[in-house]
Amino acid sequence: MVALIISILSLIIAFISFYLSYKKYQKEVMNQAIISNENHMISIESRIGEYPELLRFHGVENPQELLRELGITATEFAYLLNSFTAGSVYYHTSNENERERILQPNSYRWIMCKSQAVKKAWPTLKLLLAQGEYRDKLERIINEE
Repeated sequence: MVALIISILSLIIAFISFYLSYKKYQKEVMNQAIISNENHMISIESRIGEYPELLRFHGVENPQELLRELGITATEFAYLLNSFTAGSVYYHTSNENERERILQPNSYRWIMCKSQAVKKAWPTLKLLLAQGEYRDKLERIINEE
């Protein structure tokens, strides 16, 4: 009888172990997909630095005029976009504690969000960032006084 109970417990433990391993594998596959996709996006977005007219495809009617109004170059705009996209990768593949840490006051990303150039460019930058928690948190930081 004891052997039967031990066998059943071993089977249950093995099943739980398999399930947890499978969930961890699924999370890793998802993280790799996010990283791969965002790396491609960063490469594509970098082209805006060379060809600002690509912003037309994101609802910007006159990209050169907009950049002049914002007081930044196409290269600077592409840098900001790439930086926020890279931050998105880190945010979405990090644990909850790290997500909070990277957006705390005086962090790298927080300091960027507080710059006047970023605040001015934000309405256009956010057009190119995926909607969601990361973008919403950036927007709160940018808009808080």
